[in-house]
Amino acid sequence: MNNLLKETWTILKENSNLYIPPFLLFIIGILINPNESQSPNFILIGLAVIINIVIEVGWINQINVALINKKSKFEDFLIGIGKYSPKILLGSLLVGLFFLIVFIFYQFVASMIIGTTIEDLLREIQIVSKDLNSIKENEALVTYFKDMPSERMWILMNWSMIILSYSFIAGIGIFFISLWQRFVIMKNVKIFDSIKESINMITKNMKLYVLIVTVHSFFLIALLPVAATSNDFFSSFLLTLTNLIIQTYFTILYCLFVFKFDRKRINIVLEKDNDLQRRILETEKPDNKE
Repeated sequence: MNNLLKETWTILKENSNLYIPPFLLFIIGILINPNESQSPNFILIGLAVIINIVIEVGWINQINVALINKKSKFEDFLIGIGKYSPKILLGSLLVGLFFLIVFIFYQFVASMIIGTTIEDLLREIQIVSKDLNSIKENEALVTYFKDMPSERMWILMNWSMIILSYSFIAGIGIFFISLWQRFVIMKNVKIFDSIKESINMITKNMKLYVLIVTVHSFFLIALLPVAATSNDFFSSFLLTLTNLIIQTYFTILYCLFVFKFDRKRINIVLEKDNDLQRRILETEKPDNKE
């Protein structure tokens, strides 16, 4: 683990251009973030999601080149976008549809068991939200929940447990397939093969991967109180800079995890990736000195 952390930091220090993609993601996040008075534009949000995926594709390819060649260029970012974006966008769509279908089936079975539908939940949430907006005092709020009809409480409690249980199951699934994009880009495998490879690698290196995810989560959680209290320009700037460094560092770390523990595929990737092979051969040429 210590070697991974040190090597990640070394790669980051020698490739400062790896900060450019997360900075672009930050700018896009600012541009699509609606004001409190504006309703969310779902078309704009969908477009932003696609752009984020495309930028991450180029970013991972750029990191992959840095891992192999010790140095990367912004050109590698653009090459990665052109080469892998269609496959990653298709894979993201398939993964999203899979979890959506599982959720539809899950809530259908749950509604048969408890005797209410998700439409009943949405209706009750709308009523409760309207009631809570009219309550100004804490005592009235306590009284409201005490006097809530048992049928409404039953619907809210049961569907809350159903959604939480599905979120837990989906979270486990996402955990095991979380490296599939890196396998597509770094190991040049097909979408379904990348999912299998992700599950196999994480299963075989479970303790180390859990440790990496835990450390990453710790840093993200540690930033939450700072984000909640950052009202002035200096603290907001410091928070943005810190988040940029953490995001870049752990993105490299996850790529390095795949790179280190699946070296057998590196030669295959180089054989298929003529552009990357040419770049590496050029850097390995000795300088002509008289």
